Amino acid sequence: MNYIVQPGESIYLLARRFNTSVEAIMSANNLPHPEYTYPGQLLNIPVYSRPYDAGKEYIVQPGESLYDIAVRHNVPLRELIQINCITAPYIVYAGQSLVLPEIPSS
Repeated sequence: MNYIVQPGESIYLLARRFNTSVEAIMSANNLPHPEYTYPGQLLNIPVYSRPYDAGKEYIVQPGESLYDIAVRHNVPLRELIQINCITAPYIVYAGQSLVLPEIPSS
């Protein structure tokens, strides 16, 4: 969805408001740094229809892969990739922030 940045808003605020990640917004808009926004700027906010809710933030540890993280946290790899807007070759880096999808209880 398209969104126009309002005075006082940041990518961090928008990520929380729209239940997405800072990295997803940066990637969708080719932003090199989260501070590269300004009032009136048109941003593409990635919004996904998914059977999971955005859960907690997870910081990638040295040597971890997306597969390792998905298995350890019992989340589908495809969902982990989609919710974080990760593109091929699906590499993550130590210190990178990911959102772990939370499977709703039935």
